[in-house]
Amino acid sequence: MQNRRSITEKLIGIASQAQHDELIELNHILLFENTNPANPNLLELDDAAPAELNQLISLAVRDKHLRLTYEPSIGWPQLMDVFLIHIFNSNAHWLVEVYDFDTDAFRYLPVEMLRDSAISTEKMKRSEQEILSKKRLGARESNLVVKLDWTGIQRFKRMHPPGIILSFTGMFQSSGIFNVQLDVTDAEALAYYADWLLFLGKGVEFERIPDELRLILEERLKGSADTLAK
Repeated sequence: MQNRRSITEKLIGIASQAQHDELIELNHILLFENTNPANPNLLELDDAAPAELNQLISLAVRDKHLRLTYEPSIGWPQLMDVFLIHIFNSNAHWLVEVYDFDTDAFRYLPVEMLRDSAISTEKMKRSEQEILSKKRLGARESNLVVKLDWTGIQRFKRMHPPGIILSFTGMFQSSGIFNVQLDVTDAEALAYYADWLLFLGKGVEFERIPDELRLILEERLKGSADTLAK
C-alpha cells in the first residue's frame, strides 16, 4: 500500500455495502495533511511514498545492517555501509535514520534519494548495542537543551526537524524537553533552528544553547522589534 488511495481501495474491497458507503462518505469528510479539499480523491505529490520505501522496509525487518546507494545529486551516487535505526515520516517526507560506519556518524537520509538497498556483506564495525549507546551518549552531551510548555509541545508536534525526541516531563503532557547536538559551523542549520525555535512560541526555555544560536535569535527578535517600531 503506497498511499492513501491504495489504503482506501483495500478497505473498500473487504468492506460490506454499508461500510462501503460509510468509507466513501468519510473520504469526503476527513482531510489529512495532503488532502485536496476541492477534490479528496485527487492524490497530491506528497501522498505517494518513494519507490525505495517498500524495499527498504522489507530488508530492515530481516537485517538492519544495509548497503545503501545514496544519490543527493543526480549522477553522484555514494555507496554507504550503514546500520538502520528508524524509518519515519516527518513533515510529509520519508526519512531513514542510519549510523554510517564509514564516517562514524548518525545521518538522516531522504528515502527518495536512495537508489539501491541490499543487506550488507561487510562485517559490522560496531554492535547494535554499541551504536544505540553511542546515540544515547550523544543526546546527553547535546549543546542545545530546550524545555517546552503546552503550546510549544503542540507546535512541536506540528513541525520539528527529523530525529528529535520530545520527552514529556509534566502531567498530561503539559511540559517537555528535547536535546539536539548542533554543528555550530553550519550557518544554514543554525538559521533554520532559530526560525523554528521562534515558531515554538514564548514558552520555550533554554537549559543549554550555543552562543552562535543565541546570537541569531537575539538578532531575529531585535529585527522584529525594530520593524514594529517603524
